[in-house]
Amino acid sequence: MMLMKKILILVVVLSIGTFLGGSSSWAKDPYKIGFTGPLTGPAAYMGDVNKKTVLMIAEQINAAGGIDGHPIEIIVYDSENKPDTTVQVFNRLIKKDEVLVIVGPTTSIEAMAALPIAEQTKTPTVMPVGTSEVVKPIRKYVFKTPISEADAVAKDLDYLKEKNLTRIAVVTSQDGYGEAGREAIEKLAPAKGIEIILKEKVSFEDKDMTPIVFKVKRSGAQALLEWTHLRPSVILTRNIKQVGLDIPVICSFGAVQDAWVKAVGVEAAEGKIGATYKFMDAESLPDNDPQKPVILKYQKTFFEKYGENPIQFGANAYDAMHIIIMALKKAGPDKEKIRNAIEETKNYIGTGAIFNFSPTSHDPSGEKSMVMYKVVKGKWILLK
Repeated sequence: MMLMKKILILVVVLSIGTFLGGSSSWAKDPYKIGFTGPLTGPAAYMGDVNKKTVLMIAEQINAAGGIDGHPIEIIVYDSENKPDTTVQVFNRLIKKDEVLVIVGPTTSIEAMAALPIAEQTKTPTVMPVGTSEVVKPIRKYVFKTPISEADAVAKDLDYLKEKNLTRIAVVTSQDGYGEAGREAIEKLAPAKGIEIILKEKVSFEDKDMTPIVFKVKRSGAQALLEWTHLRPSVILTRNIKQVGLDIPVICSFGAVQDAWVKAVGVEAAEGKIGATYKFMDAESLPDNDPQKPVILKYQKTFFEKYGENPIQFGANAYDAMHIIIMALKKAGPDKEKIRNAIEETKNYIGTGAIFNFSPTSHDPSGEKSMVMYKVVKGKWILLK
């Protein structure tokens, strides 16, 4: 009861604030869009930038007159990065608030809890979440904006092959994100000529991963490919520094963030490599890259509004919102038509990829949207 009371206060403040952003009076009913993500706890930095991005875009649309005279109303709930809370707020968004479509959740553990609700209630949902498990197998009402693990893994493996680092150790986290990465690595490595000589798993409860790092050190691996994120990635990276493991370390795209460098420390982060989106160093992209102006526009607009730079997680929400807005313009306030319109998204140039959804693909192909980065003096820079 206390949880829902706290959440209700949040939704009233944010939805009214957004509703009034474009006009003092609207002739037509609002289009309600639900948002849920972790606004408290260790993953709050992800949910916060997503929330800010969603509200910013809604405000822009409302300032321009809404969608065919309908204002966008954003209803926000804190999922707390907990499956049980996610289930509660998802049900509330759909059954009480009667939203047309949902942006969220943000993390894998939340997303897996929300999947059956989106399907059972036939609510179109666009998730700014990394794990491909949410769309494989295809769920009729669920889409996602981040590139799949397989695309990032393929880029990482190509880099290892190019550097002739063909005997590797693999460490993955014991969650949906880690398992999906592990599956992709095991599937793609043989075709790339990469041999996995050691496989280990870490959990979110592990406080010391030095035994695993020592195993990697003794294995004779030429490189370590680790597919972890959040707390496991921070601890593992710090332990790598403590043990003195001196082979190349390839991080998952969930770790290739400036916030990750700050969390693990500049010395521990130095030299780490990973494939991810073009977002962080978009200025260094060639001018003919179609995603460059889209990324730079979002970064500039976000900074002008909030006085801070956005991170990739916000960009995932940016793409989700624009895909939803295109669908609302086409379909109006009909959930089934909105779902169909999202699935018909073609050649949308987003911050993270160029989107082409279909009945057999509810996530973007990232083969041409992945680039390699390396930490140099505390900063992820684009490898040319």
